[in-house]
Amino acid sequence: MYEWLPIIESLQRLEENDPRADEWIRILRDIHGHLGEPPDSPTSRRLAERLLEIEGQWFGDREDVLEKYWEWIHPEPGGHEKVLGLDEETMAYIERITDEYLRTDKRAKRKKGIWK
Repeated sequence: MYEWLPIIESLQRLEENDPRADEWIRILRDIHGHLGEPPDSPTSRRLAERLLEIEGQWFGDREDVLEKYWEWIHPEPGGHEKVLGLDEETMAYIERITDEYLRTDKRAKRKKGIWK
């Protein structure tokens, strides 16, 4: 019934010895260092490309699962972050840069934003 549940459950347990955790920490650190960048800047475009690569590795072609996960971890307006490092400002930046990247990059396969 919920064939997507194992994917989401595996993301909740990014443990110390999981290489995905190291990768996520690195990109999140980079994102936080560039929150003020315009979405079309070269830095924002590189970050968006890295996020899309991670999306493909973690979710494959399951955009439905990605969307469920993004909704699940998105903080309520004015609320606290549900996932460490993903507050409202950070998530809004991620949405802006991935949307811009997908809008302007001819190689991008997806039509919708990655992290929505």
